[in-house]
Amino acid sequence: SSHEPAGAGTSIEIAIGPREASPGFRVEVVRSPAGEASAVVELDAGRLLARRKELQNALLASAVSARRLLPEIEVPVREIGETLFAALLGTGEVAGRYRASAAIAALRGQRLQVILRIDTPELAGLPWEAMYDSVAGAYICRHEQLIRHVPVASVPAPLAVRPPLRILGVISAPDGLPLLDTGKERAL
Repeated sequence: SSHEPAGAGTSIEIAIGPREASPGFRVEVVRSPAGEASAVVELDAGRLLARRKELQNALLASAVSARRLLPEIEVPVREIGETLFAALLGTGEVAGRYRASAAIAALRGQRLQVILRIDTPELAGLPWEAMYDSVAGAYICRHEQLIRHVPVASVPAPLAVRPPLRILGVISAPDGLPLLDTGKERAL
């Protein structure tokens, strides 16, 4: 596709930041196999940031073995996830580009990478990983890869490493959920 670099997987790159002299935020599809688009969204970032503790408690509670309580515990996570999804991927032409990009990825037999460029600290603090697509009935991160790009004021010096480089990998295997393809994850 002319919208993606050669050799890249299927990805949609989205930037979110403040609007010039107006309330709300501007969401822009910078690159996708379905083309570019933009939308203006209303998002009360302060209210969502104030619910971080509630979200943390829900996520911690979900790790306990009493799975029968999970639907009630999950309510705040899903509410926040639906709000974030609507703001980032569910509005206007941006929603169309996202759905089209997901369909193209599926046709290619690939997972869609959602690359998120965040321009403001208050937006960077939001739990974008909790985005929930109510149409698909799933959390985005359960089916797609979310990559955050947060601009920094300076670039750190390269890390000096003497070979061999050793990396510790930790595998998550919660009860009641499908196992991860750890071989594929290691290769990636």
